Amino acid sequence: MRLIENILVNAKRHPMYRGYDIDLNFSAGYGAGAIGIDVTRDGQPVNLFLFYPAWGSGKIESVAIYGSQLAGHKRAIEGSMTIFGLPVEDVEWDQGIERFLDVTLQDY
Repeated sequence: MRLIENILVNAKRHPMYRGYDIDLNFSAGYGAGAIGIDVTRDGQPVNLFLFYPAWGSGKIESVAIYGSQLAGHKRAIEGSMTIFGLPVEDVEWDQGIERFLDVTLQDY
């Protein structure tokens, strides 16, 4: 939880997100134990980042990204193989109710 809170604080301070509202979302991934960060602009959803736990370790196992500019997010993640400074093992398209990016983290 502390790491997710740090990601939230850093995102709010980043110049790229000036003009956006960024808030924790505890209900979006509740059934799976995920904690979300909502990114909105002018009251409209832009992205939802859902952080899924690695059970028993207290670490984050994966991040699901929903919303807009997903192809750009995918290119950026593949270019650095990191997300929020965390090492990425794999980033793939997935489909549930809507299309999203499934980002699997390396052990960190």
